[in-house]
Amino acid sequence: SFGAVTFPPGVTATSVPAAGALYLYVDGGNATAEAATAALSYPSSGGMILRTIVEAGGGDGADGRITFDMPVRISLEGQAGGRAFYIEGGADGAIVPIDRACAADDTERVHRQLNGMGECRIESGGDMVIHTYHLTRFGTAASERGTPPPVDHACSMRLGSESLAAPARPGDYSDAAEQAVVNSGSLPFASVDLEATPWSVTPLPGAPVLNATLSQLPANATLLSTDGSDAGFAPLPAGGASVARNLGGGLEAPLWFMLNLTGHSQIEGAELAQSVTYTAECAGAG
Repeated sequence: SFGAVTFPPGVTATSVPAAGALYLYVDGGNATAEAATAALSYPSSGGMILRTIVEAGGGDGADGRITFDMPVRISLEGQAGGRAFYIEGGADGAIVPIDRACAADDTERVHRQLNGMGECRIESGGDMVIHTYHLTRFGTAASERGTPPPVDHACSMRLGSESLAAPARPGDYSDAAEQAVVNSGSLPFASVDLEATPWSVTPLPGAPVLNATLSQLPANATLLSTDGSDAGFAPLPAGGASVARNLGGGLEAPLWFMLNLTGHSQIEGAELAQSVTYTAECAGAG
């Protein structure tokens, strides 16, 4: 009873051992306390005390890593409070700390957070839990002085699409276009502020300036609409809008846009474009 590995449904692995089987076992002790201290010590930690190192692999001492297209969950029993790490390569492989905080102990949320790369750590009771896209050797090291390890909490966001496109009918409303706001950090959003430019109109010389307020957001945009077809749209405020309040780390929410051209029938054949800047502010960022 030293650890467990959990695989999400439908996960795909590469570099699977020839026998097609994975084994979970305690590492034979290649890493030394000196190497751990050199790689994992931090201010006021003093020396580092290695705990049980767990290896998941082919069971034949092979050094190749096994990678996955979704995060797998490694639980190291009784190892909460230490600094998590993995060992890259063979007996003399580099010891790499894992300090990034997971948004939650949840595969889907971690997958949105990490976006296919890296690993993160979170504690569950007395256990250390690591979500990772690869299997090698994992463990923790405790400070000999009992000082807590560094944990990196990130305020981060990304969009589901770099650009949106929707048919726009002069003298009418455009179709609704959906954008995804993704919290790719571990901290919840206090808000995400939107600031939009006026619309550019090409290739019509002397075309009228179309203000940013012609863009429409759902009337309940502060909560994020879940259905753009019946949300009830309202103009984007002149000073911008604030959305995605309290959206937790590793979560995403849809945001719908619509363009109101009911007063602009003269722009037949034009192409319209607008840039929107998103600025995320997180709660609990220290």
